[in-house]
Amino acid sequence: MLDVRWPGRIVGGQLRNSAATVAVALGCSLQRIAEVASSMKPVPMRGIVYSLDCGARLWDDSYNSNPLALSQTLAAAARVASRRRWAILGDMLELGAAAALYHRQAGREAARLGFDPVVGVGEIAKELVEAAQKEGARGEWFEDAAAAAKFASRELSAGDLLLVKGSRGLGLDQIVAVLRTSS
Repeated sequence: MLDVRWPGRIVGGQLRNSAATVAVALGCSLQRIAEVASSMKPVPMRGIVYSLDCGARLWDDSYNSNPLALSQTLAAAARVASRRRWAILGDMLELGAAAALYHRQAGREAARLGFDPVVGVGEIAKELVEAAQKEGARGEWFEDAAAAAKFASRELSAGDLLLVKGSRGLGLDQIVAVLRTSS
């Protein structure tokens, strides 16, 4: 078992990839891999978890999104103990004709994993919200990140875990900035 401490980061696919890269070096022990990985600094907007003044935690994965990455991130966040787990999920851009299907799948998955509310940002995210609602989750939809940030500022409370993830073009990092300064 490889035990790695990575402050501010809930370890996911990036660590596995990093560990695999380090492991190809000749003579590199598991202990050395753990030491190197533990000293790594997370990349902004790529899975950093912030503790907010209001007592909530904010998982910032706002840099980008695609169906596989979103599924993996939802599954990882679902394993984190919290009073309430919810998500602000933006459009996954550049998916072509299957975009609506992928967004509906993501909405169903978020609801089934216990995210409630499921908040959508962007035109295609309407599909995501509707699918989450059909699975029994509360759903909210906003046209842009600014409106979603206002909602989150009112809604966020102690013990919550809020995941923010979406394609870079939606600017969901604005939500993170607002919550980090106001919560």
